[in-house]
Amino acid sequence: MTDTAFVIRRSRRRTAQPEGRFEYRVWPRISPPAVSHLHRFWPLTHAERRSDIYLVHPGSDRALVKLRGGGRLEMKRHDCDVGRIQHWVMAVSTGFPLSVQRLEELAGALSLRDGLPATAGLSPAHLVAQWDALSGTIGAQTVQKSRLLFQRDECRAEICRVSMAGWRGLTIALEAEDLGAMTAALDELQLGTLPNRSYGEALLRFSSMQDRRRTLLPIS
Repeated sequence: MTDTAFVIRRSRRRTAQPEGRFEYRVWPRISPPAVSHLHRFWPLTHAERRSDIYLVHPGSDRALVKLRGGGRLEMKRHDCDVGRIQHWVMAVSTGFPLSVQRLEELAGALSLRDGLPATAGLSPAHLVAQWDALSGTIGAQTVQKSRLLFQRDECRAEICRVSMAGWRGLTIALEAEDLGAMTAALDELQLGTLPNRSYGEALLRFSSMQDRRRTLLPIS
């Protein structure tokens, strides 16, 4: 169980949270009881299939950058943790072409000292093409998602089947602006004992795993 009282007391000792939301995302190897619990007791509000392109870089666990549906730029900033619950702020959500300011913010989020050329902001295709030409420490990763979204009171839950580069898995997430709603949902669904890993952290771990596998392949 999540120690709700401890987490809430800890949050009150912090300065006021910036606008954003608390998030808790798990990647179980087998389907946990939370899946059937959500289907039975939480109202289903939306279902969708979508492909997002993530711009993976060494700091993706702190600054998450993606092309939502392959077309809209979104940048989220990992603001702080309350216990193991993460707090994220949506810094940018915009269409193309990108303004000079947005392009500078994007380069800053990706820690690109030399910035990005103006052509990278013309369209998603231009940005991905520029991304592919950059250092091998970063890359574009397409993630196909089949999502079910549930909502109860102030908390949203997600069950998502994920596919990327031949790997398939399950991720379950909770999102709420209110910390109390988040901790209550964690206790109800019994997810608090599993590690909380954002998409950014999961993609970094996946990229590292792929790199290790490639080093083991024989050179023909």
